[in-house]
Amino acid sequence: MKPDADGDRTDDPGPISQHGPQTVLWVREGTALAGLLPRTLPMQLRARVLRLMIEGSLAAAMSLAFASAADASQAAVIAIFLTPAALVQRFDGLLEENRELHWAGNPRNANVTTAVSMLALFVGVFAVYAAAVGFLPNARIEKTIAVVAQIARIGEDTILTRRFGSFMALIAYNAGVLVTLSIVSIVYRSLGALLALSWNAALWATALGTLIRRAAVVTTMTTSKGFFVSVACAAILPHLLLEAAAYITGSLAAIFLSRAMLLYRWNDPRIPSIRKAVGRLYLAAFALLIAAALAESTFPKLVLGLLG
Repeated sequence: MKPDADGDRTDDPGPISQHGPQTVLWVREGTALAGLLPRTLPMQLRARVLRLMIEGSLAAAMSLAFASAADASQAAVIAIFLTPAALVQRFDGLLEENRELHWAGNPRNANVTTAVSMLALFVGVFAVYAAAVGFLPNARIEKTIAVVAQIARIGEDTILTRRFGSFMALIAYNAGVLVTLSIVSIVYRSLGALLALSWNAALWATALGTLIRRAAVVTTMTTSKGFFVSVACAAILPHLLLEAAAYITGSLAAIFLSRAMLLYRWNDPRIPSIRKAVGRLYLAAFALLIAAALAESTFPKLVLGLLG
């Protein structure tokens, strides 16, 4: 603590201040994992996506490791709640960056950059659960993912026997998920959106990994297991990524709406432009859901047919 110009004491962090006030706040707030990661992100999209995928993977892997040590039978469920805590500071940073890019006069690129960044975090979390299902010993993985696998209603299916829904049924179900996620994001904002995305990443990765793992064991095909897994992933991942992009876009719209409702009166001159921005985001989210439903109702059947 050092005196300021008026003689009052200020909360000076000392030598760390050489990194700038924003970096000081980044290190102080949030979790230790977030504080260890660089505050700034590269603007070049490929480098940014790679960085955020690594951050998502680190958060999920550490959460899963801690949860497994605490309670192996509930590890995946515990980790689903720990992961958002590790990522909420980054998520808030992306929202702040989005606001700054909007003020710079390029809202469309701002929303695309933010949505792609959040999707990269999702992919990182997804990859950890998929790797856990794919590589952990059978006895260990059954304990770790037991609850999540039960919720995913995998049953005794494999990727070759799993039935995918019709286009209209998928639209109705996914729209319901989007509405639920929007309500959660309006109330809990970043934490709620991250919790929903962490949940979906764990659920989808567990289901996909388990279905492929079972089929790879029982299949009588002469092709290598590596080829089998690659084709199965190619059949399923497109619609999963489209759904994730839809939910992320919807959560962005809901968070913007939540902030506007608390910051501005209904007759504020800024409200019409906010309504338009939120409306455009929801239209994009529903367009992505339609594309996801179309992909899920057709593409897996065509591609998995190659595997018999």
